[in-house]
Amino acid sequence: MLTDDELQGLARTVADLPPEQERAVADAVAEIRAERARRKERLADLRSLSDIEAVEAAFEANQVMNSWPPEPALQVLRDAGFTREKPKRRISFVFPGGHSIELFGTREDLGCIKAHLCDAVPGIKYSKGA
Repeated sequence: MLTDDELQGLARTVADLPPEQERAVADAVAEIRAERARRKERLADLRSLSDIEAVEAAFEANQVMNSWPPEPALQVLRDAGFTREKPKRRISFVFPGGHSIELFGTREDLGCIKAHLCDAVPGIKYSKGA
């Protein structure tokens, strides 16, 4: 935000402009406001979509821009309100006899699963993912 003195200085500068430059400033301000309004409307439209519709819009945006990494698609998803979760951790379990399973989840969830499996299956081995 401008201070009162800065605002007065800006007003004096604009008042001293020739008419065609004053119109150019007014047009530039109007265009900036119009662009902000379009962006606000676009965000509202994207956030009103279902998840499937938002993903389809993301695919569409990336097909138009055809980029890798798919930044246009990711931007559509962000604007639609999608957020990233905490990264998932991985833990592998090897059961007696050699069968194995790999699980993904939060540290807390995997710690709970590890505790239950270790109690239930004597001799189970696991990685340090949880």
